[in-house]
Amino acid sequence: MVKRVLLKLVAIIALALLPSAASNAQLKCCLKTTNPGLQPPFFGMTQNLFGGGHDTTGISYGVLRFWDTPCVWGLIETSPGSYNFTNCDTQVTRAITMSAIPVFVMGRTPSSQITGTCTGTFSGSGTCAQLPKDLSTANTILPAFLTALYTHMTSTFPGQLWMIEGLNEADLANECAPSTGGAGHCSMVELVLYQKTIYQTIKVLNSSITVLGPSASTFNQYGVHLYGGVDSGSAPFTGAGFLNAGGGAWLDEINVHPYFYCGSPVGSCTVPETAIGAISSLKTLLTTYSLLAKPIVASESNWGTGAANTMSDALKSAYLGRLYAYLWNAGYTGVWWYAWDNNSGNLSSGFGTLCTGTSGSCTPIPAATAYATWYGWLVGSTHAINGCDQNSDGHNTWYCTLVQTGGVHAAILFNASGPRSFSTTGLGFTTQYNQDGTSSAIVSNTVTADIQPILVK
Repeated sequence: MVKRVLLKLVAIIALALLPSAASNAQLKCCLKTTNPGLQPPFFGMTQNLFGGGHDTTGISYGVLRFWDTPCVWGLIETSPGSYNFTNCDTQVTRAITMSAIPVFVMGRTPSSQITGTCTGTFSGSGTCAQLPKDLSTANTILPAFLTALYTHMTSTFPGQLWMIEGLNEADLANECAPSTGGAGHCSMVELVLYQKTIYQTIKVLNSSITVLGPSASTFNQYGVHLYGGVDSGSAPFTGAGFLNAGGGAWLDEINVHPYFYCGSPVGSCTVPETAIGAISSLKTLLTTYSLLAKPIVASESNWGTGAANTMSDALKSAYLGRLYAYLWNAGYTGVWWYAWDNNSGNLSSGFGTLCTGTSGSCTPIPAATAYATWYGWLVGSTHAINGCDQNSDGHNTWYCTLVQTGGVHAAILFNASGPRSFSTTGLGFTTQYNQDGTSSAIVSNTVTADIQPILVK
């Protein structure tokens, strides 16, 4: 009976996948509500392990993103047309407990649904970079999985809001390889078809589900991988890439990963100021394709890996706070952290790890408190996009006004170059609030703007 229902749904979807233009009435993601205040889904989290000792105690977020977890396509479809959602149910239940929206991430095709040898980052687990083998022909494998996912969510978690992302870091060959098998990057034509299939399949099933675009593995001051840009390191996805091929028609939100690289040899940046140039590059690109009105989500935000993930707790907290300030000021609708923990427990191999320790348990670091602090500062608040004064004192101190819940006027300020005395005379502020959760009275109408953002009100 279930197979007959799925087959009927797939047949209906197949008709919808005939070439057509996407509706101009793009759905505005749940992050854009009639409430003018910033909503909890601005804050998201990836949690790799869900056993005891890894719970995000004391941390709130509005999105729980399923990547680098057992809830991915290649581990759900155990054989062609057979699906096991047990691991997903654990994670969806966790999201519901946290009052968060589950976000499924596409990629990692089952080895039984590809041509040739399975390759890619996760090939050891039987999940592959190759796109489904019939994508460019019959194109039934991907719609069948999406339909099964929708059917399961509807029957097991009726009424639950959820979202879905396009292919994870699709500018990388070890994440997106050809449907015909073999090595190398998938073609742009196939990537757009993959995204279009996700979009049209989901919208036929339920038009209220938000579909994010495929994620770019980085965007920086030199250009935006995948969506466009000029960084030759993203070959063959250089120049106008995904958007030039028409991909912008098949997504509700632009999806980027703010991994920034600096130095020689190149490594993860230990300061987030590269975000300023990256934001400008992406804005220019979206303007070129008349997509500036599209919401933008940074679905994996962190300070990177290697040396960056082992820098001091103070620098990690400062990085997190300033990165949130830059992306919030630019009007991004989601800044989702990656990750709460990491599978190996090896800090040097993790990315932005907020809870460190072995795979059996972990301990939150001060940056986790900073994350919770920013949640408290921003949720329910209003702030004019690009409203921060980036040189409020002539010494590059950022000064960002906001109105918090209840009409309370406040300001966030910091200076990425180090401590500067800042006068609050005439501003009416009496208390300083710090990222570590502490607060103190403002003395002599003076505070210090430093690398750690503070809030005054």
